[in-house]
Amino acid sequence: MTMKKVLELTIERMTMGGEALASHQGKKVFIPWGVPGDRAKVEIVEERGDFSRGRIVELLENSEARTQAPCQYFFKCGGCQWQHVKYEVQLQFKNEILKECLQRIAKIHDLKIHEPIPSDSPLHYRNRIRLQLSRQGELGFFKGQSKEVVPIDECLIADPGLNEKIPEAKAISVGLIQKDRATRHEIEIRRVGKGVVVEANPQDEIFFVQVNPSQNERLIQVVIQVLHLTGKENVLELFAGEGNFSFPISEGAGSVTAVEMAEAAVLRAEKKKEELHRRNVQFVQSTAYRFLESISLSQNPPNPPFSKGGDLSLPPFPKGGRGGFDRILLDPPRKGAVQCLEGIARLKIPILVYVSCDPSTLARDVKILGELGYRHESSQVIDMFPQTHHVESVTKMVLS
Repeated sequence: MTMKKVLELTIERMTMGGEALASHQGKKVFIPWGVPGDRAKVEIVEERGDFSRGRIVELLENSEARTQAPCQYFFKCGGCQWQHVKYEVQLQFKNEILKECLQRIAKIHDLKIHEPIPSDSPLHYRNRIRLQLSRQGELGFFKGQSKEVVPIDECLIADPGLNEKIPEAKAISVGLIQKDRATRHEIEIRRVGKGVVVEANPQDEIFFVQVNPSQNERLIQVVIQVLHLTGKENVLELFAGEGNFSFPISEGAGSVTAVEMAEAAVLRAEKKKEELHRRNVQFVQSTAYRFLESISLSQNPPNPPFSKGGDLSLPPFPKGGRGGFDRILLDPPRKGAVQCLEGIARLKIPILVYVSCDPSTLARDVKILGELGYRHESSQVIDMFPQTHHVESVTKMVLS
């Protein structure tokens, strides 16, 4: 029988995936639920060439940043990673992760990173949760790095109104499992206006709305501030979704051209545009890459502003160089915007604002943009997801 290796380690920092990091004889050791400053006995559970993974078997000395996790499911459920860390320290860790990525990947060492913007509500902030139904009929969230379902009766980061609907979701789950046990079912509970909707097996198209509404308003304000609008600028927005940024920006801009690939999102945005009578916003259904390639082919294609079915239709561009645009905003998915960067650089738009949900792909894209003529000016964390390792940030770059 192989003896398990147990080490006494001091945890040094948090990593982007939410785990804590220590080192032993020059080798990195990743440790779930550790906190920088902890001194612990750590059992090594996985050995790789250049790193190991361990688990805490005994805390010898608690970090000052450690706190009691308020959720009874915390050490099983994979929804949160940092409830055992004081909230004000979570913000510091997110800033450090953003800074480390920009320094290590983008090779920027003279960084301007503003203080992070905290959430008013570190708990009970989510307006939407998606529960998983196991084949045994248990309803809850996936365990961390697993498809095993952890049954729950409440979620402490969910809006209290959503928690009130969990018994209804459980009742629906009974019917689902009786009808079809082989399929992996999901039940979503979400706030719609003042009400709460419970829906079995929802479509992915509902994911275009931010889950933290109050913090989303702060995010929008930061974006508007760094765009530095005077009322005359023509703004190009890529990965626009349903217009989360498009409509607020249009109040202070000359025009907004908002590009989004998903037809359902564009249809919703077009409906909202009509409701708001917002004539200076044009929505284009296209991938960002195809849109940018089309700009390079024609400065003024004679197409209507929108068409369904995936066919690219472009609005008349504002007159002048840079495709007529004075500002560019991009809010790409987690994988970043690497395919679009050369097309963006060709336009030579003086101010670029990048909203990111992944510091590593942001840093990679910032590095490429730097090579293409842009200079990093500032970054700021807006904490959209308290109690988790997810880092939302806004970065401003200017044309050198």
